[in-house]
Amino acid sequence: MLQGVVEPISRTLIQGILEEMDVKYMVDKDGDFVFFFKDEMARATAIVMISLQGPREQILTVMARVENTPSLSRADWLEKVNLWNAKKRWPRALLAGDHLTLDFHLNLDKGVHRELLKDIIFTLLGGITQFLVWIEDRDPEAELRERLLRELLRRLQEE
Repeated sequence: MLQGVVEPISRTLIQGILEEMDVKYMVDKDGDFVFFFKDEMARATAIVMISLQGPREQILTVMARVENTPSLSRADWLEKVNLWNAKKRWPRALLAGDHLTLDFHLNLDKGVHRELLKDIIFTLLGGITQFLVWIEDRDPEAELRERLLRELLRRLQEE
C-alpha cells in the first residue's frame, strides 16, 4: 500500500524524482525537463521531454523523439508501430511525418502520491528502453536477463 499524501502534480515533484533516479536533465524555457536517453543494448536513442500540460498543468506528458533508427520504409515503420501499440500499453508509438515518437499522457487533476508518480516515470523510461531495443528486432526481455546475469557475475567476481 502506498504511504504518504496525495499532492498536486508539479514540476518540483517531477524534478525531485528525476534527481532521485539520477537522470541528467536540462530545463527548457517552458520549465519542461529534457534529456537524452540511450540504453547500452540499443543503437537507437531518444530525446525525452517530461512536461505538464493542460489549463492547470495537471496532465503529465512524456514525449520521446526516437533517433538513430534502422532504415525502414514508411510502410514498414507503420507496421512496426502498429505492432508495438497492439502489444504494449505504453508508451504509445506513432509516426508523425518522418519522426518516430513515443508518448504518454495522464490527467492527474486530483493529485498523485509521490511514489506512484515515481513508479509511472520509471515504468515509462523502461518502456522507452524496451522500444529502443525492440525496433532493432532484438528481444528486450532476453537482453535484460543477460544484462542482469552479467551484473551478477561481475559482483561475484568482485567478492
